Amino acid sequence: MKNSDANILTTAHEWLAEEKELLLVTVASTWGSSPRPVGSMMLIRSDGSFVGSVSGGCIEEDLIHKYVSEDLPEKKASMISYGVGKLEAQNFGLPCGGKLDLVLERLHSTESLEIVNRALQENLPIARHLNVRTGTTIYSDAEWNQQSSYDGEYLHKIFGPQWQILLIGANELSRFVANLAISLDYRVLICDPREHVNDDWINTDMPFTTDMPDDVVSTLVPIEQSIVLALTHDPKMDDMALMQALLMDFFYVGAIGSRKTQAARRKRLEQLGLTASQIAKLHGPIGLPIGSKTPAEISVSILAEITALRHECVVSVMNKQEQLLRSA
Repeated sequence: MKNSDANILTTAHEWLAEEKELLLVTVASTWGSSPRPVGSMMLIRSDGSFVGSVSGGCIEEDLIHKYVSEDLPEKKASMISYGVGKLEAQNFGLPCGGKLDLVLERLHSTESLEIVNRALQENLPIARHLNVRTGTTIYSDAEWNQQSSYDGEYLHKIFGPQWQILLIGANELSRFVANLAISLDYRVLICDPREHVNDDWINTDMPFTTDMPDDVVSTLVPIEQSIVLALTHDPKMDDMALMQALLMDFFYVGAIGSRKTQAARRKRLEQLGLTASQIAKLHGPIGLPIGSKTPAEISVSILAEITALRHECVVSVMNKQEQLLRSA
């Protein structure tokens, strides 16, 4: 499974084999509420086909019409704005007074995207800097916390994972969590040293290690944008890794299991020497309470909780805590 950016790049390669030109559209800046964040992209071909999204739908339709009708600047790179006035904002589904600036880039070959493709294949973040005036591009390594932006001259588009998840245990739940996390643009690493692990896991494209989980945890950087999930139900696998993770300042450390299982786990961690404040950082049971039963549903609940915390949706997390208390 690919994330949106990777899907657009793959599609660009396929379409350029048939087309002389494509239009790549990227959100450069927004004011007010916006359906899509800065850096969101869409790709349009001459027959009106497109992939990706830069708004809730109305702007895409207008862009496609303009491109097919040859009603856009012919420069290699240019800009277009929507929602400047109250009436236009309402027509295009933007909040009153909102504004959306888009960079339009005409692609004639995939040459300018090859560096990005190589970085994505290696799960490395990379920054692509497009000079909107000249249409030229330069590249640089992206910092883990760097965000896409526009400074009035260059569109700085960040490709690749900004966050990473370590999954302890190779099982069916891990497979669903990994696929969903990759689609959400996480770098995923799966760790399982057990000999009975199916070779199908080791031979997948997903990064996989048979090193001991606590050793792998100690090597994760940057810790403030890293997530550790223990998914095995095996204390011999989980406890040492969780102990190491709770000694560090990871964004999120969690483990599957019922409240009874979590209570026993916390008792073992206390016996291993962790303090009450360190143990309190452990999330468990993990995932928002959506009535999930299957691995697919559980993976949705887990990534939903992490997403809520990333976006500081405190209400969602508080609602989870209240529901757990009521069901206790």
